[in-house]
Amino acid sequence: MGEKVLARLFAMVSAAIAGSGMIIFLIPFLLIVAFVAFLAMILGPIFTLITGHSIDIPSDVDREADQQAESQIGPLGMTGTLQAYYQGAQQQYQVPWALVAAVHYKESGFGGKVTPNSDNKVGEQLNDNTHLSSFNLRRKIWVGSNYTPYKQQDVEYFPAKRISDAGGYGVDADQDSYADPKQTWDAVFTAARYMQVKGIALNQSDDQLRKHLIAYYKDNRDGTDLQAQEYAQDVLYYYHEIEKQASDANSYTIRPIDSGVVDVPGYGNGSDPVSDIPTDINPPENLSWPTPFTRTITSPFGYRVHPIKKTRRLHTGVDIAAPGIAGKPAAAVADGKVVFAGQMGGYGNTVVIDVGGGISVLYGHLQKILVSKGSTVRNGQTVGLIGSTGWSTGPHLHFEVRIRGTPVDPMPYLTGKVVFPGNEQTDKPSGETKPPAKSNLPPSSSAQKRRTEQITSVFENGTTEIQYDYVEYLNDGRGYTSGKAGFTTGTGDAYEVVRQYTNRVPDNPLARFLPELKRLISATAPDDISGLVGYEKAWKQAAKDPQFLAAQDAVTDQMYYNPALKHAERVGVTTALGKAIFYDSIIQHGEGDDPDGFPALIEKTSNKANGTPKSGVNEKEWVTMFLTVRQDVLSHAHNPDTRDEWSRSVGRVRSLMQIVKSGNFDLNGPFTFEWENKPYTIQ
Repeated sequence: MGEKVLARLFAMVSAAIAGSGMIIFLIPFLLIVAFVAFLAMILGPIFTLITGHSIDIPSDVDREADQQAESQIGPLGMTGTLQAYYQGAQQQYQVPWALVAAVHYKESGFGGKVTPNSDNKVGEQLNDNTHLSSFNLRRKIWVGSNYTPYKQQDVEYFPAKRISDAGGYGVDADQDSYADPKQTWDAVFTAARYMQVKGIALNQSDDQLRKHLIAYYKDNRDGTDLQAQEYAQDVLYYYHEIEKQASDANSYTIRPIDSGVVDVPGYGNGSDPVSDIPTDINPPENLSWPTPFTRTITSPFGYRVHPIKKTRRLHTGVDIAAPGIAGKPAAAVADGKVVFAGQMGGYGNTVVIDVGGGISVLYGHLQKILVSKGSTVRNGQTVGLIGSTGWSTGPHLHFEVRIRGTPVDPMPYLTGKVVFPGNEQTDKPSGETKPPAKSNLPPSSSAQKRRTEQITSVFENGTTEIQYDYVEYLNDGRGYTSGKAGFTTGTGDAYEVVRQYTNRVPDNPLARFLPELKRLISATAPDDISGLVGYEKAWKQAAKDPQFLAAQDAVTDQMYYNPALKHAERVGVTTALGKAIFYDSIIQHGEGDDPDGFPALIEKTSNKANGTPKSGVNEKEWVTMFLTVRQDVLSHAHNPDTRDEWSRSVGRVRSLMQIVKSGNFDLNGPFTFEWENKPYTIQ
C-alpha cells in the first residue's frame, strides 16, 4: 500500500513540477522520495515490533504468487487473479462472483476487448454518461451526481473520500485512497457494489437475476427494452458457463431431469443431457451388468413421455425390470467409491458410485441402500435392493452412466457380463449373454434417406425443401417449433440442437438461450416463451451457418432417424418406405412408453397382425395395418394436450398410404403424393 501511495505522490508532484517549468526542483524532490523509502525500509521492523502491524511492501514471494495467479487460466480464460477479485467481491457484497465475472466478460472480455479512458482528460472525454472502467459504468454512477472534479493539470483523479461525499459507488478496493476506474480490483468491487444496490444477491433464481440485470443495464445504457433483455440473457448464459467450468473436478452437481435439482458433493459438474462422449475421458473397461438375474430393459435412454408427469422429457438412464424384481440385488458394475447414498428427489433411494476415469454410475428407486457414502465397493458387490421409491410406477432399477455428472446412454459402456454379488463367479447367466446386436439391415441410401426426410418436411412445413430456418410458435403446448425436424423449446430437442451447435461454434446467436432452454426441459409450463425474446430471429440467423445445419442433422439422426431404424430391425421392417414411415411416426409420436407413443403403435399393430415381419407376417400388410393403427391413435389421442392438433393431422397417414398403395417400397424417385389437397413430387 505504501509503495502505491509513494508512486501516486511521485506522479502528481512530478506532473506539477514539469507543468510549472520548475525542473530545477525535481532533483531535490527525487532525493526526498528516496530518503522516505529508505526510512520505511529501516523503520518497518521497528514499526511492526511496536504496533503488531506490518508495512505492506510486497516480497519476492508475494510477487511470485501474483505471477502464478496471473498465469492460471480459469473459466472462459479468466486469470487466477481476476477470479480472486470476483470471489472477494462476493464476500464483500454478497453477489454471485460468477455473475460479476459474467458481466465483466460481457462488457469487455474481462478487460481485454476495450481500453478504458486511459488518461481521464477533464472536459474532453468525461461527462456524467461517460463509461468508466472495463465494466463500462457511467461516470455519474461511479463518482455521484454531485462530484466536483479533482484534477492535477488536465488529468482527473478519483479520491474515494470525495466520491463517498458525492454519493458515488466507486470503491477503493486496493486501499490506495483512490477509486480508480483503471484499477481492475477497484472496478470489480465497484461493479459488485452497484449490483448489490440493484437488488442482485446470492441464491436468486434466473428470473430474479434477469429482472435485476435489466435494471442494471438500463442505468448504464440508453438501449431499448429488447436490448436490455438480450443483455440479461447473454450475461446469464456466461454466468452459467463460468459456474460450470469453475466447478471442481471432484465436486459434481446432479440435476435429475425428472426430479428437480439436487446438489451432491463429489459427483459430476454438469447436467446437460447428452449422448456424445468427451475425447478426454478414459472410462474403465468392461463395466459389468448391474442386475445379475435379468437384462430386460423396459425403457431405454432417450426422450420419452414421463410416466407420471405426462410430459416429454429426457430419460437419463435405462430402466431394468422383470417379474419379481422387488427386493433383488443391484450390483456394482466396477470397483469404485460411493459418493452419494441417500434420498435424491424423484430418484428416491439412490446410490452414486465414482468408478474412475471421469465416469460415475447411479442406481435409482432402490428399496434399501446397503452401502454408505465414502465407502469403497468391489465389482459385483450388492449396493442396494431394487424397489420403487421416489417417482416410480413400479419396482425397477433406474441405472445411469454419467460423465462428470452429465448423463449419457449407458449401453456403450456395459459389456453384458454379469459379476454376481460377493464376486463368487464371473460367469454369465443363462439366457441372453451378449450385448444388443448392431443392426444387420442394409442401410438406406443417401437418396432414400433424403426422400424420407422430404416426406416428413412436407407434413411439417408444406415443402419438400428441408426447412432448417423454420421457426414458429404454434400454441400447441410445446413452445417454439423450429428446424428440419420440428424441434420444440418445450420438449428438449431444441435445447439439444443449440447445445451441440454451441459446442461447435461457441460464439453464436443462439448460445445465450441455453440456460432458458435447459430450464424449460423440466419446467411446469414448458410452453413458456417469455424468456426467449429474440429466439426466432436468432434461429433464422443461425440457419445461415453450415455448422448449425450440421447440428440439426446430428440431433435428428440421434433422436429420431437412428432410433427408427433400430425399431425397424427389431420387428423386421426392411424396406426404405417402411423405415420412412417409422421415421415420420417417431417424429410425431415420440419414443415414450405412453399409449400414444411410437412403441405402443408397434405393439398394437403386432397384436392385430398376430406377429411381425420378422416372425413371418408380410411386410406390406403389416405396414398397412400399422398406418391404420396410427390413424386411429391420431383420431383419438389419449393425451388431451395433443388431441385436437393430432386429430387434424390424420391426412398425414392417408398420404403415406398413397405411397404404400403405389408399391414404391424402395422409395425410387420421382414419386408424387397429396397432402392437404396439394400434390408434392419428390425427385
